[in-house]
Amino acid sequence: MSEQQLNFMKANSNHFITEVQIDPVTDDYILIIPEELLNRLNWYEGTPLEWTVDDDTIMLREKEND
Repeated sequence: MSEQQLNFMKANSNHFITEVQIDPVTDDYILIIPEELLNRLNWYEGTPLEWTVDDDTIMLREKEND
């Protein structure tokens, strides 16, 4: 991701743009969540996340304790 893209994400804190990337070691597809957003949501490495897909929209939120 270019420096220009990172600056855009910081400048517009309610709208984030990222690209699907491929981990060069595992070949897994990954999305980078900006650190600013992780801090705002109090998400850290290991935070369980729940994906909801509705047509062309993806919602990502912290998984609630069962």
